[in-house]
Amino acid sequence: IALIRATVTRLDLGAEEADVVLGGSLLQAGNGRLVGRIEAAVRELGPRLTVHVASLPPVAGAALTALDRVGADDAARARLRASF
Repeated sequence: IALIRATVTRLDLGAEEADVVLGGSLLQAGNGRLVGRIEAAVRELGPRLTVHVASLPPVAGAALTALDRVGADDAARARLRASF
């Protein structure tokens, strides 16, 4: 939560509607208590902040960026997403 707090503070997002995306295997494992505690802490930072847990591992984002850079089509991106 410290990094989220720092980001919200530095970017002055406390009153804004914004998404907070959580990534990494620990958070994606589906531990409701952990995510619930993070959500509660985020609500204290800003009532319009919404927490989401990323559905793909971080490496998928890097691979999608690589596909964008080489001009891959939507079908290639869909195949990549389906492989996870």
